[in-house]
Amino acid sequence: FFGHLTPAVEDLHYQHIYQPVPVKQKSPALAQVLNEISSGLFGDRGVLLNTILQGDYYLITQDFDSYIKVLHMVDEAYNDRTEWVKKSIRTTAKMGKFSSDCAIQDYAQEYWNIHSTKV
Repeated sequence: FFGHLTPAVEDLHYQHIYQPVPVKQKSPALAQVLNEISSGLFGDRGVLLNTILQGDYYLITQDFDSYIKVLHMVDEAYNDRTEWVKKSIRTTAKMGKFSSDCAIQDYAQEYWNIHSTKV
């Protein structure tokens, strides 16, 4: 069923399907967001809610809280303007041969076990 995914992602999918934890229990913050989406506050709610609540194929509930935590860390770092500028310059200088295409390809291969196809 999930044969094309890496073992770690396969295990998470298995847990979500066969040992589901209610979203309210797993992440109260995400449950609040889903309630707001359900209310129609952001327009069409069908696709997004179905994606998360019926299987969570993309494992949004798995790392939602850690994602929000990192956003707060970014906000805190940004508030120190001098340090933010220094970090921005250092990051840009150290990018070297970084390519978003390469990063996406590595992520797809390492986590989702997806390989590119020449078109």
